[in-house]
Amino acid sequence: IGENHIRVDRACPPRKKVKGENPSLYDHKRTIFVGNLPFDVK
Repeated sequence: IGENHIRVDRACPPRKKVKGENPSLYDHKRTIFVGNLPFDVK
């Protein structure tokens, strides 16, 4: 982003849905949030 790098040490694909579990595709414990960025960043 800009002249800076974003490093992700660990990433994994969405987990499979287990019967009777919350239907969300992503595990919030494995989610990366990158904040404090301008809206026009590409």
